[in-house]
Amino acid sequence: MKDQTLESKRVIGGVDLIATKEKRKGKKKTDRRQKEKRKMVKTDADAAVAQSMEILQLNTISSSSYTDLITLEYQSQNRLDFPTLARECDRYRISDRAAASFASSVLQDIGIVYEGETSHVVDRNKIRRQRKRL
Repeated sequence: MKDQTLESKRVIGGVDLIATKEKRKGKKKTDRRQKEKRKMVKTDADAAVAQSMEILQLNTISSSSYTDLITLEYQSQNRLDFPTLARECDRYRISDRAAASFASSVLQDIGIVYEGETSHVVDRNKIRRQRKRL
């Protein structure tokens, strides 16, 4: 059966008890993994907001500590995800290139992306990968 608004709903029957038990166990594992992924996306988004707030506060810090923070920032990997942006772009049929342009310009307005710094710039491939994950 396919529910029109949510993911497909299937019922595991009781014909073969051993196989049914194994399938239920596997289904519980996949459900648990999906919940963990959702939690990770939320925590990644929270970390991105905290990081952007730190970068916004860099304007008040002296230049020597500013360069120290930049070197620390470059050591971490760029793992900003944009699931909401990808979902909204799908909803309004916005191209990957236009979505990447909007996202990069917003990040520049907020202060996360500067003119010489390109580590947080969003490209169209990042948006495309996010759309595939949905």
